[in-house]
Amino acid sequence: MALYEGMFLLDNDTVRAGWPGAKAVVTDLITKHGGNAVTARRWDERQLAYPIKGKGRATYLLVHFEMPGDSIPPFHRDLEIKDAVLRYLQLRAESVPEEEHALAAAEVEADFSVPEPPDDAPLPIAPELFAEREERRERRERREESDDKKGDDDKADDEKTADGEKAAQGEKAEKAEKPEKTGAGEKADKPEAVATAAKTEGAAPETAETPETPETKKED
Repeated sequence: MALYEGMFLLDNDTVRAGWPGAKAVVTDLITKHGGNAVTARRWDERQLAYPIKGKGRATYLLVHFEMPGDSIPPFHRDLEIKDAVLRYLQLRAESVPEEEHALAAAEVEADFSVPEPPDDAPLPIAPELFAEREERRERRERREESDDKKGDDDKADDEKTADGEKAAQGEKAEKAEKPEKTGAGEKADKPEAVATAAKTEGAAPETAETPETPETKKED
């Protein structure tokens, strides 16, 4: 099995209900998909740069775990439908740092406790961020719509050009099948006339016979 390092942002409402249960949301999914959580510990609680699923703060859970490669996609799908998991980032790891073993083991001790997360008040900069994101989204949609329209116009122009070329080729082929008839062509189309003309041109002119007269017969 491959070794991974994952950072999971947990909803503070789940953390307030109990840290062991919040951590188990992730570690139980790892076990479900044939993996093994080597270390798992609270990394920090922070205010988010922008709201995620309507939340402005989250608790970060750092986990080193092993899992078969073919189990990663269904594991991710389960994470995405979990309301308690706001976001996650997963990377391949070569080994587990030694200090992680000690920090994860400390959370098992009876005297370990997690500070109560602060109130999840809306971020003061959220409206500006939302407005900026909405503006970027609208610009992107307009650009994509313009690109699609341009692509359709280009396709229509290409089809017209192809139709014109096809028509021109058809006219050229039709002309090649029906050549114009000029003098030589007309003779070629009338073989009998050509043969008669050739015979007439090659024959010697006939001499008119002289009728016999009585004097001619007497001399004979």
